[in-house]
Amino acid sequence: MVFIVKNSKSNFLQKFIGIGLLFSILIWYYFHMQNYYKNELNKLSKKTQTVNKKDNLKEKKILAKKLERLIYKEAETCVELIGQRKIQDVKIENGYLLIITDWDADIEPIFIRYGVLALVKSTPLNKKIAIDLKYLVESRYEG
Repeated sequence: MVFIVKNSKSNFLQKFIGIGLLFSILIWYYFHMQNYYKNELNKLSKKTQTVNKKDNLKEKKILAKKLERLIYKEAETCVELIGQRKIQDVKIENGYLLIITDWDADIEPIFIRYGVLALVKSTPLNKKIAIDLKYLVESRYEG
């Protein structure tokens, strides 16, 4: 038995179409995977942003607690320096630690500790001492 194979143009055309189809499938797969990984990267970046926001919120809460402790400690120190019996009120207003004392209270230790940061207003009933919290936090807080 003898087989005769004819070399024809249709055989060349079939090979050309087959190779073209193979390359077109590879190109489509390349762009499909490129879009897939781009979407995955976007999802991952969104997740990391939410995690970073949560971490930043935790850090801010920790910082707020540290500042609150620092201010509270300074208020305690001021009360100890003046004497608790002479203190009428201690509060925070407009970025100042406001201490209201009796008129006859000795405020010299406050001047020694805070210097020009302690603003004093004397009235016949009491003395008001205002200490700038911004400078106090900047000078005492580390890190």
